[in-house]
This record gives sequence, structure tokens and C-alpha cells, in this order.
Amino acid sequence: MDYSRQQQLIDSNDQTLIGQSKVLFIGGQGTSVEAIKNLLLVGVNNIDIYDNDFVNPLDIGCSYFPLELGKIRSDELVKHLGFHNRQASLTSLKCAEEELLNKIEQKSYNVVVKTDNVTLNEFSFKVDEVCHKNDIKLIICCVSGLNILFFEDFGKEFNYQVFHNNYQECFKVFSIGEENQNEDSDSATKGDTNNILDKNNKRYLVKTEVTVNKDDLIRFLDTEEKSKEIEVEVVDSKLNEFSFISNTKIVNSGSVYFRRKSPLVKGNHLPLTRFLNDISLTQTRDAKQNHLMICLFSLLSILDKKQQHNHTQTMGKEETLLFLEKVKEYSSKFRFVNQEELQKVAIEFSRVCYTTLQPICAVAGSALGMEILKAITGKYIPLVRSQFKIISFDINFPKTGNISTLEFKEESSRFLSQEQLLGSDIQRKLEDLTILLVGSGAIGCEVLKNLGAMGVCSGKGKLFLCDDDYVSISNLHRQLLFTEDQALRMQNKAEAAAETMNNLSSKTKIIPMNKKIIEFSENDSFYNQLNVIISAVDSFNGREYFSLKSHVHNIPMIEGGTDGTNGSASIVYPFKTNGYFSPKGFVEESSVCPGGMDLHKPSNVFKFIPEMFRQRFNYNSLKDIIKEAGSENLEEVAQDFPIIEEHIKQLFKEVFVDMVLRHRSICESKLNDIVKLAKEEDSIEAEYLGRYIKKPPIPQEFEEHNENHKQFGLVIRKLLIRYANKGIKEPHFFVDFDKDDEDHVEFAWIVYNMLAKSYHHPPLEKSLVRSKVGNIMPAFIMSTALVSGIMALNVLKVVLEKEGISQNLVNSNCRLGELQMTSARSSPSNRYLRLNNREATIKDVINCVEVNFEGANVFNITPFFGTEVVLFNMFKADDDIYNAKVIDLLLESDNRIVKNFLSQLGNKEIYLKIEFEQEEEEKECYCLL
Repeated sequence: MDYSRQQQLIDSNDQTLIGQSKVLFIGGQGTSVEAIKNLLLVGVNNIDIYDNDFVNPLDIGCSYFPLELGKIRSDELVKHLGFHNRQASLTSLKCAEEELLNKIEQKSYNVVVKTDNVTLNEFSFKVDEVCHKNDIKLIICCVSGLNILFFEDFGKEFNYQVFHNNYQECFKVFSIGEENQNEDSDSATKGDTNNILDKNNKRYLVKTEVTVNKDDLIRFLDTEEKSKEIEVEVVDSKLNEFSFISNTKIVNSGSVYFRRKSPLVKGNHLPLTRFLNDISLTQTRDAKQNHLMICLFSLLSILDKKQQHNHTQTMGKEETLLFLEKVKEYSSKFRFVNQEELQKVAIEFSRVCYTTLQPICAVAGSALGMEILKAITGKYIPLVRSQFKIISFDINFPKTGNISTLEFKEESSRFLSQEQLLGSDIQRKLEDLTILLVGSGAIGCEVLKNLGAMGVCSGKGKLFLCDDDYVSISNLHRQLLFTEDQALRMQNKAEAAAETMNNLSSKTKIIPMNKKIIEFSENDSFYNQLNVIISAVDSFNGREYFSLKSHVHNIPMIEGGTDGTNGSASIVYPFKTNGYFSPKGFVEESSVCPGGMDLHKPSNVFKFIPEMFRQRFNYNSLKDIIKEAGSENLEEVAQDFPIIEEHIKQLFKEVFVDMVLRHRSICESKLNDIVKLAKEEDSIEAEYLGRYIKKPPIPQEFEEHNENHKQFGLVIRKLLIRYANKGIKEPHFFVDFDKDDEDHVEFAWIVYNMLAKSYHHPPLEKSLVRSKVGNIMPAFIMSTALVSGIMALNVLKVVLEKEGISQNLVNSNCRLGELQMTSARSSPSNRYLRLNNREATIKDVINCVEVNFEGANVFNITPFFGTEVVLFNMFKADDDIYNAKVIDLLLESDNRIVKNFLSQLGNKEIYLKIEFEQEEEEKECYCLL
């Protein structure tokens, strides 16, 4: 597999450790299913599973693939999970417990994992005793209802390294020691000549602890500690390979990458028995965590008397009373406890403690997988302050659910255990949902898998799966629904995911759509059939677009995203939570380049390059060259340099001269306006326009002896030869930018650095341009799977909310590097105002805002449906504007988007975005007419 995205978060040595490690799973229920899947995808090649129990109804409801009732659990897991990593050894162990303990004692495993849906039995303590004695890392994970308990015992003494999470922040391009003949140079560690190695008459410092000079620190590390020694790690100049350099290797010629070196931290853990004998060791200052810890330990203490609980989902009356007694007993040992709140938590806990939802298992398996990687690599932060950790979710279930002993028959639903918690009505609602899932990449695959396991869209409903991308080899380590065969065939992602899901959950009705997001813009009728929108796109623009559609059509939207080991998930519920609306100031349409991108922002240059690439290598452009050249064989034309040279010069002029001059004239015009306004003492208007002033860009004339210009011509010619024949034969042919194609990356690198010169940006190394233009972000299956589990739970929350069962619609954030999960209530709904008057004037809108936001001073009103048309600006307003009707101002507009919107308006509401000042702070809200 291609682990390049993953290796931006761990180095190549760690990837080798992961591949060579051996992990033992004791227990094969839902959490183990998810964790093993994640480890296989991340590159662990040796996993043993010990679970000789038979598959029961709860197992079937917690797995994303169909298990066979009555079969041995570990055998079923080996049978179904192997396809995620064909090179891995996945083994079902058949032995007695004593034999297994001997195997652990012989240090056959790097990590031992004990999982269960509820219980910590006597065998758990024996396993911990052997692991602690032999310094074998042990992780225990128990799922109970909506709560996940983690316990870690990494031994009496272990080391770990706090690992930086975002490579873009901690890595800087830096050339060090080139042609350095003086060992006392500021760029080298003085007196340490052993670490200066010679290659091609250039000398490179490769020691991992170095002193860099003060000027370089100011330029590259942006630190206040400019005069101090900074420990750094030296990394190969080829960032996508991400291999660390040791003292015995020579750095490749070119730039070197640095990051601050994290010191090793020592930790020590206590055995499990110490905590069971003294529960007060587990308490924290967080009362909520303490309440859940008390409930979990109370449950564990009574389970010895309940040997068989696999086929039940609730406590009996006698067991509940015993549980509540234990809660009272244990609470007396905790300082930070609210007794009244504890009683409420305990009663709800007892009601659902034996229930396990598949998305909860997905979250638990993701966090567990990350903890296993910490144990293998020694990177990031394990549980050191407290060896226990609880992750809990807040969902209000219907009180009418028939939670009782399961009666699973052959004709029963795979979702029976979930149905007995939610009630048949809610389960039918889930099955009858019609959903648009946009994106079938890493998050989209995981969400789709979770929805299938919950029975979503398996009844009267259907799921539209939209993605225009194709499967590639680099996807396979984190996108579980794709196979190597699909990658080799370059199959469309939506179609490939639907094909695999048919084997995992055949009842889920999936309609794959090979479409771009923009293709939905003209078809508002499509949204009328939807109940939920799920956004699994990796761009803010995509989220903003579907957030708008969510509010316009009053459809809840679920969204999530990741950044390395961090992630977030949220619910955009119209008029109940905030949406993805980015504030944009007043910018004239003529001030941006084609595609609406202001190239004064480096991020827009990265977006512009792929668009420019598509425009130059498609059927129409290639036909135009043939027409100009008078030849029908484009390959001959491209080979004939004098003919194609004129085309290259023309292309150069269009981009680096004509476009740049247009932008320059706009900047100069705005500067003149500001000077004029300042002379007229209109300082407010001058300050307002001044926000959008950019330094005028500089055009470049084509120079044959300029090395960059020469390389630009060579790469254009090379690409034309590559695509000549195909481009002529296929009328709809175009070439999309491919970050894995070296010719494409070469094109992007040359064009970026030439535009950077014009628009005053610093030049970049090729590897960084590849990552930016190709939108290559650090990616880990663990964070992806965790966020996707929360998104699936959010679908359930939306259904319950619609049925009148009030939910806490929170935004969830996770940091797996230190196993932290937080949630925050969504922004207050008063950002969305209703003015039920289609004939409202601008003055009516302003009055509505002033009533809801005391002291508000409205300065800008725009229609909010994808356009920058300004209806009202306080600096340019007169009395006629104040008294004008909003609908009349829209009808007068010549803007194409406005006209299209009005043609489909019907009885739909008009959205306005209002920007205003309140207490010297700029704010915004949205008003519906």
C-alpha cells in the first residue's frame, strides 16, 4: 500500500515498526472488528484473535459485515477482515487460557488488547499481571451503552515522545551546510566534524541535534527563542517519502526539512488490580467523568454474579437495585461528585448499559487503534496522568423502546438489537431515509459503512452517493471500501464504493452518481426528496455550498473533517445551529481572475493551477492548436518545436502578462480611489476600501534564456506530445490534474513559482507544491473512522430531533494524539432571522436586525445564494435604496446567478446575509423573507 499521507504523521522508521509488530486481540466483538480493520489498513501485518465464543445477536448488530449466527467469533473475523490487507497475517487462535498466558509471557506480542462490550472478568486481571510483569503493553477497552472505557498499562517504565501533529506548521524548507568548508560555521555544531559528510563537493550536517544560526531561526522557525539552541530533526528533502536521516546517511542534494525535536518523556503505569482495590485512584476534577467512572465500576463489580449477559440489553429489577447500591457505595470514595446528577446518570446508564450501537464501536475501535500505534511507536501521548479514560456520548433515546431479552430468529432483522433500543418506529424512519452523501473518499467510505450497519436507507429510502473522482493506489490505506483491482481499473469512487457495499450490506439502496458538486447547482428540485445531506468533502467551499443548500431547502446537514490526528463533526440544522457561512467583504467581480480566485492569496494560486491545467489540455484547446498549425496530426505539431513555440509564447502571454496586467490595473485603480477619498477626508470609506487593497502584481515578458521560462516551454511541449492522439479522438476529452503524475507536478511547480514572482509570494520546493496543489493533507484512518462514527450517530440524532425527541446538537472535536474529545453547543439560532414579508424593504430588514441585535449598525446586505451582488452598502446608500423593496432590487440585477435563482423562486424564501457592527465588533446574521 501507499502510506505517503500517513507518513506525514509518523516517520518511515515507525512505519517499519508498525509492519513488523505483532498484536494480540482477546475478544472479537464490535470494538475489535473496527480496531482490527483500522490496524490492517494502517499497515500492521501480524494480528492474532483469541475469542472462541459463538456469534450472538449483539455481535451481528455491531458489525459492518454480515456475521453468521452460531459460528466462532474469531473465525468469522478472519474470514471477513482479511481483504483489507492481503499481505497481513490474521490468525484465529484456538487454545486454552493458560496456554495463551504462556504465549504472552514468552513475549510473542508487542501489544495485547482486551476488548469486550461490558465486562472485565478474572481473566482480564491475569492478562494484566503477565503483561505488567514482562513489560508488554496492555490496552483494555470496554463499551457500555454510550460510554467507552479505556485502560492502559504500558509497564513499570516506558518512554514516549510528544509528536507534532501538523507537518505544515513544524516543517520548514532550509538549505544547511552547503559548500561548508568551515567546521566552526554558524550553521554547524562547533567542533563536531564527524557529522559533516561530503557529497559532490557539498557538505551537509546530518546530526539530529544541531545549532542553527540566529538569522536562519528568524527566517524559518518564527520563534521568540531566537538566540537559543533549538533541537531539530533532519528529514529527507523528498517530503512525500518522509524518511528520517541518521548519522550514517547523506542528505540528498537540495533543501533539508527541519522540525523541532520533541524530547523523550518517561512514564510508569500501575497494574489494573491497584485501581480495582482503590477506585479513588481513578477520580479526576471532572465531575461528569467521575459519575461515569462510578457507574462503570459499579457495573463491573456486579457482573461476576451475571456470568452470561450476551443476549440481554437491560438490567432486571433486582440487578438494577444492586447496581444503584454499588453506585452509592463508590460515590463516597470520590471528592468531585454531584449526588443529584449522579443519580440521573446512573438510572439512564442502567437502562442502556448492555446496548451497543455500531457507530459507538466505530469510535471505540478508532481510538483503540490509535492507542495501539502509540504503544508500538512511542509517539504521541498515551494515558499517563490517569490510566483510565472515558469517552461518552449524549443521545436522548425514546422511552418507549422495548429493551428486553433478544429473541433472534432466522427471519429476524440484522438490526434487531438496535431496534429494541430505539423502538420500531425510529428504526423504520432510519430505513426510510433518503440521503445525499457527497464524497466517497476516506470519510465517505467510513460513513457509508456505518450507515449500512445501522440499516439506514434499507427500507423505502435510498442513498445518493456523489463523487467524480476515481480510485487510486494511494487511497487504499484509509478508504476501506476500495480494492487494488478497482484502483488498477481506475474505477469511479462512487461506483466502486456501491459495489463493495453490496457485499457488506446488500439491503442498503445506493445510487452512485459520477458528478461534480457544481452539477447540483442548477437542479434545486433534486433536493426536495432528501431528508439529510451528508458532506464528506475535503474543502471549505464544498461545505459552505451544501450548508447553503441545507438552509435554503430546510434539510439538516451532517458534516465532518480531519486534519492529521485531529477531527471534527457537526450538525447543520436549519434555524437551530450555525452553518458554514464565511464572511466576505465587498469585492468587485472584476477584481478576481477567472474562477473567482484572487491570486494575491497563495491558496488561490494552488486552486488556479489545476483549473489552468484543465483548460490547456482538453479537446477544444488541442483542436485549436491543430487549426493554427494547419496539421491534423498534433503529435507531429508538438514534435516540431518552431511551430509549438508560438503556442507556448501565446500561453505565457495570456497568463503571465495579460492576466497580471488586468489585476495590476485593478489594484492601481483602487489605490487611486483611496488617495482621492483620503484627500476628500472621507476616511471611513477610504479605510473600508483599504481592506481589499493588494500590492500590484508584476507582469513577466518571455525570455528565451530565462531558465524558468525555458522549463515552462519544455513541460508544455512534453504534455502536448503525451495527450495529442487521445485528445483528438475523444470530443469530451480533458486531462485532470493528478498529484501522482510527475509531469503534472513539474507543470504545477514551474507555474506556481512564476506566479509567485508576479504576486509577491515566496518560492516553494516541488514537494510542497505537490502537496498544496494536489490538496494532500496528512491522513490517518484512525481519525477518519472516529469522525465518521460520530457522523453516523449524528444521523440518528437528526431523526430523533425530527420526531420531537430533543437532542443536544453539538459540534464534536477529537484529538487522538492525546485521546481528547470535546463537544461544544452550536451557535445560537438568533443568527437566523425571519421576516415573513416578501415585499420587505431594505429599511425593514435593517430594523429587524436592530431589534434582535441591540446597537447593531448594518453596513452591508447581500443575497446569499452564491453571488457577491450587493443590495445595500451604508457608504453608498441614499434614501431611495432604504425604501426600495428587496425583491425589486433583485429583479433589476443583471447577475446570471440572481436571474437563475429568481426563475426558480416560486414560494421559496429569499436568504439575505447581513453584516453589521455591534460594540465595535463586526458580526453577521441571515434573514429570510
